[in-house]
Amino acid sequence: MDKYEFSIKAEQIKKMVGQGDYKTAMQIADTIDWNRVRNANLLSSIAEIYEKNGEYEEAKDIRSEERRVG
Repeated sequence: MDKYEFSIKAEQIKKMVGQGDYKTAMQIADTIDWNRVRNANLLSSIAEIYEKNGEYEEAKDIRSEERRVG
């Protein structure tokens, strides 16, 4: 995934969260390899999306990635 595509998906996720649609936001987030992301704030937001959808193991993985970056 190139930077442009990533940027579009990140904006889509932010829009879905703003609308309270965490399910769709998670579906978009599932298409991204979060191990390559270096933005701790974005990783925190993504972990929160997984938590709101009850995907605690995935949220835990993202949080550990966030700590590594942050």
